[in-house]
Amino acid sequence: MLGLALVACASRARFTPHLPPELPDVSRWETSWGRVEFPTKPPILLEYQLYVAPGRPAVYSVTRYRFTQKNAQEAAHEKLQWDRNGRYVRRYDCVPENKARTMPCRWVELPHGSVAYNDELPPLLRVYSTHAQLLQERD
Repeated sequence: MLGLALVACASRARFTPHLPPELPDVSRWETSWGRVEFPTKPPILLEYQLYVAPGRPAVYSVTRYRFTQKNAQEAAHEKLQWDRNGRYVRRYDCVPENKARTMPCRWVELPHGSVAYNDELPPLLRVYSTHAQLLQERD
């Protein structure tokens, strides 16, 4: 057992309506999503969307995710990874246009090999392992 609460696997997380312009159209791709609360102190809420490209079955080509402390005044930045072909992997942070967050965020690519880019690997692995455990528990 994961020791977490599945908040709403069937409800889509609220992510920005636009993706980085470099990404392909994902509107027809297979999608999985979830919203999970980890019973940490303070509790952490994970929201994610996983996209499978038609030509790459069983691979999450685009991963959108956000880890936010529960009851935080504002949600954490949305993050995104685009795994184009297993070798070409790009990561992004959706940064708010203004401090009040009244405007949409803009996608900023994390430079490949940078500390910020590399620091996203543990959260990504947590997204994938959490999703796999939820699927296993469901079945």
